[in-house]
Amino acid sequence: MMYGNLNPDRFCRVIEQIMKAREENMEVKVSLISKEESERRKQQDKTA
Repeated sequence: MMYGNLNPDRFCRVIEQIMKAREENMEVKVSLISKEESERRKQQDKTA
């Protein structure tokens, strides 16, 4: 295997893309949680 061709800038870009994807996943999880929370509140309003 040739490690001489590996470019540190390319590694940085790959890591940035991974971090960005992880941040987007976190945002999706947060929005899903808030959606569930709003559904729960709607049900509580109906029962109250």
